[in-house]
Amino acid sequence: MRAAQAWRTKIKHLSVSEVRRFFRAIPQAKLRDRLLFDLIYHYALRRTEACLIHLDHFDLKANTFEVHRVKNGDSHSYPLFPGTKRLLRAYLDQPREPWTNNLFPSRQGLGKPISASNVALLFRTYARAAALPDDRSHVHVLRHSFAMHMAEGGFDGLDVMDWLGHVAYSSTQVYMHVSARRRSKNLRRMLSSGEIA
Repeated sequence: MRAAQAWRTKIKHLSVSEVRRFFRAIPQAKLRDRLLFDLIYHYALRRTEACLIHLDHFDLKANTFEVHRVKNGDSHSYPLFPGTKRLLRAYLDQPREPWTNNLFPSRQGLGKPISASNVALLFRTYARAAALPDDRSHVHVLRHSFAMHMAEGGFDGLDVMDWLGHVAYSSTQVYMHVSARRRSKNLRRMLSSGEIA
C-alpha cells in the first residue's frame, strides 16, 4: 500500500491550465506541431507511438483513430475528439510532398517518420515558451497528465486503463487516487443526487 502511495506522489503531470498554456504556446500556423501534441495528449501516446502514426490509422467517416501501442500495450480504435478531427483535416489539406503514409514524415529522411528525439525537442521548446516547470518539461508528461485528468474527472479505472492501452490494472492504479478536488466534486454530486439522506 505504501509503495502505491509513494508512486502517486512521483507522478509528474500538468494541471489542465498548464496543458492549455502549453497548447497556446504553439503558433496557430504550426499545424503539424499542434496536431502532433493534440494526439499525444488526447490519446495518451508515448512519443514513439506518435512517430509511428500512419494516415490509414484514421477513418474520418467512422470518426475513429486506430492507436497502435508499443511496450506490448493494448491497441484499439478510439473515437476522434472533434478538435482533433478539425486539426487533422486542416493538416491534411496542406500540400504533402513527397507522399508518404507517415502522418508526421521526417524532414531529413525521405519516407521516414519524425524522430522521437525531434518530438522531445519540440515539446521542450513549447514547454519553455509556456513557462512550464523544468521537472515537467518532457513529452511523457502529457500522457501522465491525460491519465490524471481522466481520474480527476471521475472516470472509472477501467476506462483510464483502456484509454492508456494498459494490459494490467496495476499500471493504471498509480493514477487512481482521490484528491481534495475530486472529493469536492463527489460532495456536489451527492447533494444533487437526491439519494443521500
